[in-house]
Amino acid sequence: MIAARRGDRLEAERTSERLAKLTTPYLHGANTLARSEIAALLGNVAEASRLARQANAEGVTPATLHVRPNLVPLLGDPAFKALVTPVG
Repeated sequence: MIAARRGDRLEAERTSERLAKLTTPYLHGANTLARSEIAALLGNVAEASRLARQANAEGVTPATLHVRPNLVPLLGDPAFKALVTPVG
């Protein structure tokens, strides 16, 4: 995420690719969450939202997604907003 914050798109995308290839057990979506944050920091809102939904499917809770400052740009995306908005 440091590369994405610095604006080093190439290194950030390489990091995301490495995270996508992880096969370590018990990640529970942590690698996908990091990829979502990288995409959000790079301004790729649609991809970041898709990855956030995937991270949720892999075990990351909506509450965790809601409190991640790097995902604030996604709050304008209806699919992400629906994912993190409490029901009931």
